[in-house]
Amino acid sequence: MVQKAMQKDAGERYQQVNELLAELKSNKKKLESKKGDADGEEPSPSIAVLPFVNVSADPENEYFSDGLSEELINALTKLEGLHVVARTSAFRFRGKEIDIRDVGKQLNVGTVLEGSVRKSGNRLRITAQLINVADGYHLWSERYDRELVDVFAIQDEISQAIVNTLEVQLLGKEQKGLVKRYTDNIEAYQLYLKGRYYFNKYTPDGPARAIECYQQALHKDPNYTLAYCGLADIYGQLAYWGFARPIEVLPKSKELGLKAVELDNLSAESHAVLGAIYAFCEWDWLKAEKHLQRAIKLNPNSNEAHMRYALCLTSMGRFDEADLECNRSVVIDPLSPAAQSVVGLNHFAQSQYDRTLEVCTKSLELEQNFPIHHWMLWRAYALMREYGKAVEACKKTFTFWGQAEVAAVLINAWKKSDYLAVMSKAAEQMIAQSDKRFASPHDIALFFAHADKKAKAVDWLEKSYKEREPRLHFLKVAPDFAALRKLPRFEALLKKVGFEVEQSR
Repeated sequence: MVQKAMQKDAGERYQQVNELLAELKSNKKKLESKKGDADGEEPSPSIAVLPFVNVSADPENEYFSDGLSEELINALTKLEGLHVVARTSAFRFRGKEIDIRDVGKQLNVGTVLEGSVRKSGNRLRITAQLINVADGYHLWSERYDRELVDVFAIQDEISQAIVNTLEVQLLGKEQKGLVKRYTDNIEAYQLYLKGRYYFNKYTPDGPARAIECYQQALHKDPNYTLAYCGLADIYGQLAYWGFARPIEVLPKSKELGLKAVELDNLSAESHAVLGAIYAFCEWDWLKAEKHLQRAIKLNPNSNEAHMRYALCLTSMGRFDEADLECNRSVVIDPLSPAAQSVVGLNHFAQSQYDRTLEVCTKSLELEQNFPIHHWMLWRAYALMREYGKAVEACKKTFTFWGQAEVAAVLINAWKKSDYLAVMSKAAEQMIAQSDKRFASPHDIALFFAHADKKAKAVDWLEKSYKEREPRLHFLKVAPDFAALRKLPRFEALLKKVGFEVEQSR
């Protein structure tokens, strides 16, 4: 009996010692993690995929090298244990003589992937190397000489090599393959890459060429989810910025977005696109939030999903939540003008004009030809009563948007009149040219609001609603319209775009 009791007591002590050791080990890991954070070390593996260099004889093959880089980014973003810089920031180093350490510092990453692509007919030669930012040493490198049809396998092999090198732990769903294949048709795949390439060029003919490529891709493969996403997104953007009549293109955008989700309910891209359509085109805030949250759950590193959700939250007046999404977006894409514009809009909606100016001015140092920042500067300067700066920013906005006549009126009128008269003349100019091209009623309403012509501003906001202009999503929080908020017609508009009157600012 005594022996059994001693054995039992020893067993209990042994278990207690094991538990104590396990606790000490756990505490040590926590301390090491805190020490790493305090020392400014990367708490988890991180990477930037720079645009692969096109070394093909044909410079037109740049679409393919860009596409390969983006596909690798998209594959790696789905890894929960890896911080991946988004495309916009990574591609800012294209064609530049770079110091890898400087890249790492600007993008806040520990490793960089770079490479080259040579495409000749159906043959590919792809080189890739993973470089440690701290010392510039190659952690891994490989060359692939394959057929074009092997491009998906090559992408998966490169992704897997990165995972192994950085010791990123894969979850069960990730072990089946990092690169998701949306089509087996290599022609459709190349057309999709071309469409994305043209759209990202931001040239005047870019959207039209991208639409043509996406449509051809769907002709080759009618079930190509990403091509539906691409088309839906382009139509939505054209409508948002007044380059096409919303009432004509938005039904197409919604139909394509619904089709994408129907084809693949597990695609973060599909839900991000459809969420944006519900938020900015349908003003169905419940459905918008549902799909955008779904996109983020499927891919927590999706910058598009975070940006769109941030803008959705700002529109609803949920500024603190929007701020969190803005911060996540900027971490993922630190050099992206689009990510910064969402931050700026959240400040602007709260009448934080100094912070709006700071964000826009710094971002314009990276990209001068980004009209959204000039658009915000115009409005912020005007509300701060710095009218000269406001007119200059407004002129740049409409110059970038291809409306030289409006820009000319702004400058000429400013030489002779005060700010209110300048805004009124700009509105009348837009109305006068509306028989030649689509003139955004929302822009005209903004001009009249800045001209302090309240009734006319509401008239054109009502026309904006009839056109289904997406920018009405900002109606509740836009400080430019603060003087209109007590007008019954404005309150009726708020209800039409899904907002309760008592919630208006």
